[in-house]
Amino acid sequence: MIRLALGTLRQHRGAYAGTFFAALLAVALLAGGGLLLASVLTAKPPADRFAAAPIVVSGDRDVTVEKRTTKQKKDKVKVKVKVKSEKLTGAGTLPTDLAGRLDDLPGVAAATADVAFPVQAGTPHGLRLRGADDAPVIGHGWGSAQLTPYSLRTGEAPGPGQVVIDADLANRSGTTVGGRLVVTTKTGVRTLVVSGVAAPAGRDGLPAQGALFLADSDVASVSGLPGPTAVAILARPGTDPVALREAVEGVAGDAPVLTGADRVRADLPGALPDYIGPISIFGSVIGITAFAAVFVLTGTVTLGVRQRLRELALLRTAGATPAQLRRLLGLESVLLAGVAALPGLPLGVVFAHVHLPPADDANRRVRAVLAYLNH
Repeated sequence: MIRLALGTLRQHRGAYAGTFFAALLAVALLAGGGLLLASVLTAKPPADRFAAAPIVVSGDRDVTVEKRTTKQKKDKVKVKVKVKSEKLTGAGTLPTDLAGRLDDLPGVAAATADVAFPVQAGTPHGLRLRGADDAPVIGHGWGSAQLTPYSLRTGEAPGPGQVVIDADLANRSGTTVGGRLVVTTKTGVRTLVVSGVAAPAGRDGLPAQGALFLADSDVASVSGLPGPTAVAILARPGTDPVALREAVEGVAGDAPVLTGADRVRADLPGALPDYIGPISIFGSVIGITAFAAVFVLTGTVTLGVRQRLRELALLRTAGATPAQLRRLLGLESVLLAGVAALPGLPLGVVFAHVHLPPADDANRRVRAVLAYLNH
């Protein structure tokens, strides 16, 4: 049967060329869409902002709404409770004295309050600053720069009316020490002087956000927040991490205490990538491609079979059973699909990279996906 199938393929090169190319393109599109979808599904935002802090106490990052519906049927009253949680675009704040109380715990080297707030920053000439892959710019107090940690490359720490920006933003905007930035927050518009350029070790900035640091004395008036959005704990050497976390939980109350990869949840929701859009889009692309491929391949195979009705009738006359003919046609289709998959899979990788430039990590890949979709 296999030899007969191979011989049949050789005799009908023209008839099966369309089926081969249809299968080739279908495999390429499915492989490319699958690679993009896998990139999004496996992407996890890194906890780079709090890389130096093993424990972070976070403010609220979502709001929970409880809806009760009462229905009365005859003598019975039925109460239906529906709970829905939504992410906040900003961040809830913590008590202003929480950092001081945590700092007094045994084993705590320092408890640093972080006030994070979204910022629109631009040059006086109208150039808007954005982070890598169109990431947002997030403002902080200079005292929390050690949590990543950021260190100065040029200039000095910010004073009143001054700002330090990360090296990535400085490179994108051409801003140097002594330049000016127009900073817009919910409290208004300010023109600040750039006092320095800072960066984490070995890179120019974070992949998920641009960073802008104000003087600690200016943070409250610029951000408009009544307290810190997170408090990061720096531990003393040799401190038991489990015991320290239990002690922090006792002081933090209902506020989430995050460790390990969960520390990323202490960052602003707006600074984290939204995976729902890319997952929906790439899932739809795969579904539509598979749906179209089934119809195209079915049509091309059906056309090839109709062109061979005489040949199939001759085989039936020679004693071939319907099951044998179906097996013959199935083997031909499998052979064609297998041969088409060999160049189709590499072509799908090329397709994915054409639509999505290579990124340094999974989080930047998601940012690149979103930037591509926005354009």
